[in-house]
Amino acid sequence: MYNQTQNKDFPVYVGGFNRFRHYARSATPVDKDIVTPNNDTPYSWAWLDLRAGPIVLLLPAVPAPRYYVNQWFDLYTHNFAYTGVRATGREAGTYLFVGPRWKGKVPKGITKVFRSETEFVGTLTRTQLAGPDDIPAMQAIQAQYKLTPLSQFTGKPAPKPAPPVAWPAWDAKNAEGIGFIAYLNALLPFMPTVPSEKATFARFAKIGIGPGKPFDPAKLDPATRSAIEQGTADASKELREKALAQSSSKGFFGTRSELGADYVMYRSMGAMLGIYGNSTEEAVYASQQTGPDCKALDGSKHWVLRFEPGQLPPVNEFWSITMYNLPERLLVENPINRYSVGARTAGLKQGPDGSLEIHIQNDNPGPDKASNWVARAEGPVLLRRPLLRAQAGGNGRNVEATALGRAPMTVPFALPVRTSNHNHDIHRFGDRMTTRHKNAVALAAALACLTVGIAAGAQTIDTRMGKLQLENGYPSQVSVSNLFDGKSRVFDQIG
Repeated sequence: MYNQTQNKDFPVYVGGFNRFRHYARSATPVDKDIVTPNNDTPYSWAWLDLRAGPIVLLLPAVPAPRYYVNQWFDLYTHNFAYTGVRATGREAGTYLFVGPRWKGKVPKGITKVFRSETEFVGTLTRTQLAGPDDIPAMQAIQAQYKLTPLSQFTGKPAPKPAPPVAWPAWDAKNAEGIGFIAYLNALLPFMPTVPSEKATFARFAKIGIGPGKPFDPAKLDPATRSAIEQGTADASKELREKALAQSSSKGFFGTRSELGADYVMYRSMGAMLGIYGNSTEEAVYASQQTGPDCKALDGSKHWVLRFEPGQLPPVNEFWSITMYNLPERLLVENPINRYSVGARTAGLKQGPDGSLEIHIQNDNPGPDKASNWVARAEGPVLLRRPLLRAQAGGNGRNVEATALGRAPMTVPFALPVRTSNHNHDIHRFGDRMTTRHKNAVALAAALACLTVGIAAGAQTIDTRMGKLQLENGYPSQVSVSNLFDGKSRVFDQIG
């Protein structure tokens, strides 16, 4: 928010609050304002200052088949509101955004009111672009996204302007350690404490955390400063370890209630992995950053992502696969200037049996495969698969956890899994697992880094999520349940 609204030297400076800045192209490596940028739909950014009064959003009618979505988030990164094709339809609409302290009367002509928990909110709006020839038509749609103060909408006198804010200049390195408290204190005046967090902030106040409080680590006594620094380091380590183990965006983006009891951890993982990601109803982001050996995906090797016949991602809009570098999580220059491949990629070729293979490598895989080629980056990489408006339940088709495999793939093996009601086989080919059972799918994902089957007579097996007990050669149901209790939500998208 600071860079886009206050830093005029920032390349993607929006121009202040309560206005849109539109882009007429998909993201490229020059776009570094957020991690894992979307390469499928051009962005429109806006930040609203709701302190002086509400802001009215006017949206045009958008004919099919063009997709668009206005995702609205608060300072917590909660997705508190949605407008667009899925949420509000294709008809024109007039929407009112109000802050947590507003107590005014809603005027006539308002389609719906959205109340935020914070005084500042933002939108990351995405508008579908069908290709270079579609740019003028897409821009015509973007130009009709309008933001207007409520007073101007009703024709009444403007309210008293909100006082200026002494924003602290953003320093990413300083924010990673104890210095983050100064930024937190600067934002808290615009984030009224919610009832469920009053006790928490009462404890925080003892170490200098509070709305508008000055914070200087140098003025702390050595013991207190050391404890805060250690706590910050421990929390950062735990967050990073948990976040890097995830393979889906489900559960990381949404409202406070949608994120559940552990909302602080889940929204923090979401912010780290891909801040301002869409809620599950709008999109699911499956990701992979380790190979069959549990090590970071190596961009110097050749990889193949294979979808079996009839197993393309079930979506209402579109799906795609995008590659980013690590640890930056940004798009990378490549010789063909292609940063994603997916349902809308021209010339994408399926096999005679209906299967689809995506080739991730630096050198051209040949004329018969170049249409399915994503040029890779040097060093560790992250593959991310946005599924726009993913269909629940996969249309009843066989569940398949599609993961990345080295080319050529390894010899397949089958692992039997016993559940309380059925026996299932997890069939592995390279790093691809297939099964029909949710817990078995989660188990398949946990076993994805094994390079051999279970040894004869083994009593336990180690997975990347913990140890499983075996009964007569089968992982026991109790063991599976214990292992995935509280974690299986990671795999809900394939359950």
